Amino acid sequence: MSVSRSDFEVIKPLSEAKNGGCNRGVYLVKSKYSGTKYIEKRVGPSAIRAGYASREVEAMLRCKDHPNIVWIRGYNLDYSLTNYGSIYMQHCELGSLDGVIKRYAAHNARLPDEGFLWKVLWDVSLALCHLFSGVDAKAIRARAYEGKECRTLKGWNATMHRDIKPGNIFLTWSPASPDDKCRYPTSVVGDFGCCTSTRDIASGRASGKRNSGGTPAFEPPEAPKFCARSDVYMLGLTIHCLARMSNTPDMKKYHTLSDRFRDGRLRALLRKCVDPDYSRRPTPGELPMLVLKGYREWRKGRRDDGGRLEAWALPRESWDVVLRHIKSGLV
Repeated sequence: MSVSRSDFEVIKPLSEAKNGGCNRGVYLVKSKYSGTKYIEKRVGPSAIRAGYASREVEAMLRCKDHPNIVWIRGYNLDYSLTNYGSIYMQHCELGSLDGVIKRYAAHNARLPDEGFLWKVLWDVSLALCHLFSGVDAKAIRARAYEGKECRTLKGWNATMHRDIKPGNIFLTWSPASPDDKCRYPTSVVGDFGCCTSTRDIASGRASGKRNSGGTPAFEPPEAPKFCARSDVYMLGLTIHCLARMSNTPDMKKYHTLSDRFRDGRLRALLRKCVDPDYSRRPTPGELPMLVLKGYREWRKGRRDDGGRLEAWALPRESWDVVLRHIKSGLV
């Protein structure tokens, strides 16, 4: 998967370059041969020498076939000439969830109902379940529909993301499954710069005290210790932020939704996700079945999956994509 930087042409730097702790910049690039757009994440020499960059690459390679996890196109960690390494990955044309939140906040607006909250929670729960268990996306969905959890496969190197937040959840109109006929974009988890795995911890390569970054506002109560249920906590805070249309959790009300949302099932599930005692939170293997159970109850008696996102909620340059999906009946 090692690639040459000369195969890509930089289109522009992205504002998201300011976010990551190990980033030297994030750029929109395109293949000189196919014209396909990708994201290039540049990482500094210290991150490469410390093993953070290779850890990020390894995690993405392990999960490259999951539709709710950003897939890796290739990488080049030789920094001898450029003073940075490059990781090339999927470009999600609708940007990140924090962009949606910023646009709604600028309009002083909120979502019309819980539909999009359930969709983001479902998509990201599938990603976290795969990171935890190694079970493929189709099987995770099937087990959720059967009301069953997913246990970690023998030999799977379970991964903890450790930096779940709106800025690391990306959006695309590419469906996560051929059966997906939904008016909402697919949520995709990205930026594995802070991740670790059970083998990293067992070998001493990583630990809670050797976290390579992270976002303090989203840290779980057990930090600097970390476990798979810590990612569940951060996902709960992310849904809380989306409901409030703020990219920073309100720690006085972090266990609640905005007063606008009345669905008791979603409230109860989020309270479990952000329980201060991590042993009482759902595991990533349990989360998809719990999300699906709550969503099915919410969906009963409704005519649709929920209110559409506002047209201005998505990047202007993606409107042509949105219009094509509206015409095709997908949104």
